[in-house]
Amino acid sequence: MKKLLLTLACAMTSLFASAQAKTAAVGLNLNYGTEIESLGLGVKGSYCFTDHIRGEASFNYFFPKDHFTM
Repeated sequence: MKKLLLTLACAMTSLFASAQAKTAAVGLNLNYGTEIESLGLGVKGSYCFTDHIRGEASFNYFFPKDHFTM
C-alpha cells in the first residue's frame, strides 16, 4: 500500500512540476518604412530572465532612397 501511495504521489507531483530553462533567441526582420517608402533589414535578440521578465533589443537599417536614410 505504501508503494502505491508513493507512486501516486510522484505521479501527481510530476503533473504539476515544470522546469523553464532560461532561453535566448535571435531573429532577422524584413522592414518597410512607410514614411520613406524604403525596405530595410533588422536584427532582434531576446533573453528570458524569468517566466515573467524578458529583455529584448533590436536594430533596424533602412536602405537609402534619394539620399535619405533612417
